Amino acid sequence: MKQAIAYIRVSSAEQVSNFSLPSQGRLCSEFCDKNGWKLVAIFIEWGESAQTADRTTLQEMLRYCKKRKNTIN
Repeated sequence: MKQAIAYIRVSSAEQVSNFSLPSQGRLCSEFCDKNGWKLVAIFIEWGESAQTADRTTLQEMLRYCKKRKNTIN
């Protein structure tokens, strides 16, 4: 079974409180289920701007992928 990860984010405190993150997480999970993929991790970015790639959780996700090498499709 193919394995996948999800990266979800919002850029403002308003979006954090309006249930956008749970909706994004649910949609990612449903997409993986539909395609027969095992969702092995979800990385959640809470309100950091997308103007830079130096976002805390994005970098964490990239390190995770690097450690897992070819196990994430």
